[in-house]
Amino acid sequence: MSDVRHARRAFLICLFGLVLANFDHALFTYVLPQLTAAYGWSDIERGWYIAITFVLAGLAITQLGVLSDRLGRKRVLLWTLLAAPWPVVAMIWAPGTVALLALRTVGFVAAGAASPLTGTIVVEESPPRYRGLLSGLLQIAYPIGFTLAALLAYPILRWYPEQWRWVFALALLTLPYAWVVARFLREPPTWERVREARGDAPPPGTAVLFRPEYRYRTIVLFLGQFLQVFAYGASLLLIAFFVEARGWAPEDATLLIGVSYGLGSLGYVLAAVAGEFW
Repeated sequence: MSDVRHARRAFLICLFGLVLANFDHALFTYVLPQLTAAYGWSDIERGWYIAITFVLAGLAITQLGVLSDRLGRKRVLLWTLLAAPWPVVAMIWAPGTVALLALRTVGFVAAGAASPLTGTIVVEESPPRYRGLLSGLLQIAYPIGFTLAALLAYPILRWYPEQWRWVFALALLTLPYAWVVARFLREPPTWERVREARGDAPPPGTAVLFRPEYRYRTIVLFLGQFLQVFAYGASLLLIAFFVEARGWAPEDATLLIGVSYGLGSLGYVLAAVAGEFW
């Protein structure tokens, strides 16, 4: 198979895998008002709980990145796809806030790791001329995953509102895709060459990013990603705003947000094209 065909295959597999990872992640968002009521959270507590899960998951995801340098991109991605649905489903029976947040964090780590893992695979497999375009287009998986989650959660919230916890069970729908990754995705040759050159030496940890030659770029890119996720974290509260402040039905708020994510994916495409060609 040619390098171009490998790049196309890797892109499509990673795109759909990342869609499903964001699908798992989105389910928590769409029942946030119900969780708030069920566990008696105040607005301030809810904000702190979201922040805590983001920080803990973010720290853990960096270590999964280091692990992928040691064990391989495909292998770690496959593990995360297999692991991500279970803590999400387990939130159906979470007896209290601590248990819920622990499950949310574990699920967030597994689903969130798919973003840097798939991004690395696409970059390592892509021809240099289209590397920026493909890695940019990969990001549409985020809004598409949230749209898909909204569309599938809507019937449960609309017709079985008392059974809202079973929205989490939708995460099981993502499990079969792990077979696609195992069967059709290869380890990038770039990683294979680096592993052979490294031999038995362990891969460098995250501290390497702060060496003088990398420090400036690391800080700039970290701040860019931080601000993007800062805005995204705030957007999680949109569902609560529509339901609690505007008095909308949860299913209507879910559908509106999901459709807006889908429409917003056009902006991701335009940004990827502009970034590559202009």
